[in-house]
Amino acid sequence: MTYSYNKRQLEKKKAKKKQDKQQRKEDRRNNTPSSLQEMIAYVDENGNLVDTPVEQTTVQDANPETEQTESKDTTALRVEGWVDSIDKIQQKGLIRTRYSMYRYAFDTLSAPQDLQAGDRVMFEIELADGDKIAVGVEHVKS
Repeated sequence: MTYSYNKRQLEKKKAKKKQDKQQRKEDRRNNTPSSLQEMIAYVDENGNLVDTPVEQTTVQDANPETEQTESKDTTALRVEGWVDSIDKIQQKGLIRTRYSMYRYAFDTLSAPQDLQAGDRVMFEIELADGDKIAVGVEHVKS
């Protein structure tokens, strides 16, 4: 059977691609790092990848309204926000933080009785059932 010129050219291209692919595969196998240390990359403070470990630095909190209070076993973060909504029937409410616009649920039984929507409050954030909730809700005097 005779092949046309185009078919022969396509077969040559296909064979060349296959050979190139095999060559790249062998190169990858031969150039693998020999140890785990050579495979690890670190990110520096500017976000660049580097080969050497970077010293740990403490990050300052950018939120001026947040103050850190420490107790014996846990560290509680006091955050300022305002009451977004209160449902007296279900005895739950939502507090919106000042900067992140994230809403935290809280229990109205543990909050001050005269709390209303729109009031400024300070609260602590705790992790409960995988969600962050507000506890220790207190009024903030304007």
